[in-house]
Amino acid sequence: MESHSIGKDNKYTFVKSYKNESYTFASDHYDVVISGAGPGGLADALEAINAGEKVCLINNREKNKFTRPQRVFLSRENRAYLASMINPLKEQVSDEDKDKDKEFIKQLNKPFIPIQDIESFIYHRILARKDAKIDIYHESMLSDIYLQDGQATIAKVIDTTEAKKIPISFDMMIGADGARHPSLDLVNENLLPKQSVPHLPDFTLGLHKYHIGCITELESESIAEQFKGTETQLIDLGLKDNLLYAMYFTKEGKDEYKCGVSCEIPKPLWNNYYETKGAYFNTVTKGKKGSEIAEAKNAYIIAARAIQKHIENLVASQAAKVAKSESPIKDVKLHFDYDDGIPVFTAFKTEISQAKKSYILVPGADDKFKVYLLTGDAFRTPYYPLAHGINNALDLARKKRMIFKCDPKDYKQLKQVLEKYDKLCKQNAKDIKPIILIGSLPLFKSLVWDKSVNVTKELTGELNLYRKLSPEAHRVVSATKGVKYEKLEELLKTNWLFVVDSRGNNVLHVANSEVFLWLRDKDRETFLYLCAQYNQSDESPIKVLARNSSVEELKEIFTPVLPRVVDAQGNNFAHQLVLTTIKNDKLFEIFNWLYKVNSTIFIEPNKDGLTVVDVFGQAYQKINVYNAEFKEQYAEILTRLKDFLKLYPGEVNKIDNMYLAPEKPALRHL
Repeated sequence: MESHSIGKDNKYTFVKSYKNESYTFASDHYDVVISGAGPGGLADALEAINAGEKVCLINNREKNKFTRPQRVFLSRENRAYLASMINPLKEQVSDEDKDKDKEFIKQLNKPFIPIQDIESFIYHRILARKDAKIDIYHESMLSDIYLQDGQATIAKVIDTTEAKKIPISFDMMIGADGARHPSLDLVNENLLPKQSVPHLPDFTLGLHKYHIGCITELESESIAEQFKGTETQLIDLGLKDNLLYAMYFTKEGKDEYKCGVSCEIPKPLWNNYYETKGAYFNTVTKGKKGSEIAEAKNAYIIAARAIQKHIENLVASQAAKVAKSESPIKDVKLHFDYDDGIPVFTAFKTEISQAKKSYILVPGADDKFKVYLLTGDAFRTPYYPLAHGINNALDLARKKRMIFKCDPKDYKQLKQVLEKYDKLCKQNAKDIKPIILIGSLPLFKSLVWDKSVNVTKELTGELNLYRKLSPEAHRVVSATKGVKYEKLEELLKTNWLFVVDSRGNNVLHVANSEVFLWLRDKDRETFLYLCAQYNQSDESPIKVLARNSSVEELKEIFTPVLPRVVDAQGNNFAHQLVLTTIKNDKLFEIFNWLYKVNSTIFIEPNKDGLTVVDVFGQAYQKINVYNAEFKEQYAEILTRLKDFLKLYPGEVNKIDNMYLAPEKPALRHL
């Protein structure tokens, strides 16, 4: 179990691992319990943290083990949503993790993104949050749920003995545990039939049912030749032997290439693989004899290698289309990942079903109403080749904000919001049905896949994260014909204002004072968040605006929000004016305004314990003595600061005795 503390609340203690024999309980009661730590469950947890909820996240996998290499196409809105999860004001992130975040943001500009990278990114957003009230149980699952009592039990995945079970209580539970929806089954067990929510088959899919996915290293001069142009990804999709397949080739480095395959395989091949894999793991977990384990492993290896051969033949036979060759390609070599000598694949079976309803609302044993909520694949089994499940789950995570704001004692409010959520879940399901039916036909490629590729190209043209081209929001605010605020409002609704350019500038770095005013009044939280971001030149939008705008404009924009203008390091408005190229007369005019509005701004320490005097004083001491003009400017600033600090003699003494004190002559040793 992991626990994370906030502020001075020592009630939330850190425990290294759930494997420990003894446990420390972080909370008797949770506002939200989430079963499942895939992209949807993790996003739900982050949204609940944003709402100030106490959260319990239950993950059936090992800690930090993100093992789903399959790549998915994300909608433009969800790419922007992921980018917006970075919150410098509320996160504590190491330089190493910041570099990882930048690499992930770069991936948002690629057509397809590995699920494991999405999971890792959101998970580390949760761990970075300083205000998070969350316990994370790894290698764990729910063993029983009594919704009306708001009670449940957590057990380890392998050891389910009573000694290892942990009781918890809750107000809301979210089933984000995939197409098998185990938490829904547990909830239904202890409800009256009229209260329960069944999962019903939607329609039977004849073809395209048994799927295998994998990512492999690729060796092929013919394929590599196609990457000499501007392509970053080569894609082929279609039917071979009446089996649907999708394959893509990506350039990962200078001479590194990967091949991703998601394809149907014949039913006997799939059954053999699935059964032998299950038999092998059963012999291991149940402590069978060595000879039994070896026999089961050998059968598993044979089944896995049969699938490996199927994929190799498929890629070899279809590679000519990708390489635009008129003759078969014979130089394609695939290097699979292995685990204990066994090729690694993801196997999934498409049996589509849908819950009758996405929520259960019942009166609790206390004075609160208890909620069980389904999300993502747990509500509706996805059609895996389309990878629409992850997009639905991320969409629904944003929609849960309205649910987390509800009073658990207000039935009418809960019912109204949950009905809206249910309507959205059912609409998503309705939208995907015709595409699934088309997916059973050769028409799939022209009607669905090519469209997705076109959307991707459009997306990568607009997104341009960490590229030299400006993102769309930057172009809107920089337009010579005036700012189109209706377009800005559209970008705000989809979180697109959070995108930065290649220099790390967000939209406010390049905006005029009118845009600042518009965003402050339209969405104050977004405004404050963007004001606190720094670009690669270590400048916040406040620094840039202070340099380019009048003092009257600064007053109009920031006077109503001045106490809340603080960056991730705790620097207030005055701190952030250090090392700007504002002329001293203008700077003193700003100081005069700040003093009249809130004089304590000059004595508020940042997270390093430094006041405005300390920040300016240390900057003064670091200025090279040969830069005499700049040195004199800072000496004047410190001298004039004393006029604003007459009520704070301690700060005045610092200026006189620490920063502007004459240097003592060095002692000479004879």
